[in-house]
Amino acid sequence: MLRTALLLGGLVLALSACGPRYEYRPGGGPP
Repeated sequence: MLRTALLLGGLVLALSACGPRYEYRPGGGPP
C-alpha cells in the first residue's frame, strides 16, 4: 500500500514537473 502511494506520488510529481516542458518542446520528452 505504501509502495503504491509512493509510485502514484512519483508519477504525479514527474507529470507536473514535465508538463510545462512539453509545451515548449512539441517533440516531447525531457531534455
